[in-house]
Amino acid sequence: TGLLPISAAEARAASTLDYNPATDEVLSYTATNVPRTTASAASLVATYPAVAEVKSIVDAALASAAEIGNQPVGSVTADITTAFNGTARDDRSAESTLGNLVADSLLTTLSSAERGGAEIGVTNPGGLRAELYYGDDGVITYAEANAVLPFVNNLWTTTLTGAQLKTMLEQQWQPEGSSRAFLALGLSDNITYTYDPDQPRGSRIQTVTINGAAMDPSRAYRVGTFSFLAQGGDNFSVFSEGTDTRDSGLVDRDAWISYIEANSPLSPDFARQGVIVKGAPATAAAGAAVSFTVSGLDLTSLGSPVNTALAVNWVNAAGTSTALGTAPVTAGAANVNVTVPASASGAGTLVLTAAPSGTTVTVPVTVEAAPTVPPAPVCKAPVPPKQWWDVRGWLRYTLEWARYLICLSGR
Repeated sequence: TGLLPISAAEARAASTLDYNPATDEVLSYTATNVPRTTASAASLVATYPAVAEVKSIVDAALASAAEIGNQPVGSVTADITTAFNGTARDDRSAESTLGNLVADSLLTTLSSAERGGAEIGVTNPGGLRAELYYGDDGVITYAEANAVLPFVNNLWTTTLTGAQLKTMLEQQWQPEGSSRAFLALGLSDNITYTYDPDQPRGSRIQTVTINGAAMDPSRAYRVGTFSFLAQGGDNFSVFSEGTDTRDSGLVDRDAWISYIEANSPLSPDFARQGVIVKGAPATAAAGAAVSFTVSGLDLTSLGSPVNTALAVNWVNAAGTSTALGTAPVTAGAANVNVTVPASASGAGTLVLTAAPSGTTVTVPVTVEAAPTVPPAPVCKAPVPPKQWWDVRGWLRYTLEWARYLICLSGR
């Protein structure tokens, strides 16, 4: 007869086996859940020497960990957090200041050639397990920083084409039947995108902008991320198609803490990387009025401001910007109604900037030249002859009058 205890949060599973070693078989068994004791920790320590010994080991380990854990590694100027849904943290369906900051740290850490040459940083929201709170003085300790990224993932880089990057963003909409319908990736601040959630699966990402330029679907981009995500975790299977995948040898905790140390004080960036745009034109005529809607401009991380205005500018291929007006923002949404400059032609961009968050929305538009309208003909009335008997003059006058009437009708 034996007893097999299994630790659990509220109970212990106890199994009793009646085993015959001669025949190597279990003759009978019973299994029960033993409720967790309600006795106080102090009474257990006083009663059972083994518990007292375990407590002394744990206390020593905690004290040793606190020597490092309580050391300051940096500071923040305000809370930098995951997305909140009311008072609940970790809304993984929404972009966050913390997720984007971690992605920035990945880009910074892995951008050098010897560390993989990352051009973009990407993080999954499920990897963010704590917040960077300002607290009383803004100081961030080693333990607080470590709690944000506790999984000890290695930092990897891989190459994805622009088309695969678009697929990566499409895969934020999780497969049917997943526990979460949408997982919002954290992105470094050099990549933004627009999307329309009402479009069919696989066609929701409308535009992607990298370093201020439209993403090239055929170009190769180096992506820095965690080993978990680089191996297709959280259903981001496109990462398994990456090429020249490299392990930097760096652990997320160490790289993250080094980033905090080198860049403190850290401040939250309230600019969104992904924004909903519906009805924006891909082409427009010079001087034409265009209308579309923008929404999802506000973040839900703690301290996120409420946007109130959306400035719209036309930027031509040469980089010259022309202000087109400002749209009011209500509940993170705006109706944009502007007129394309009459002088515009060819490829250009509508650049929308939300205030006060600084969120930038980029909408590429190709302007078709307005059709050339020929000038109206000049119709001049003929002068009749001065003499009634000037037969040739009157004939010429009659012919010229007919031409004059035809000219007038052609205007």
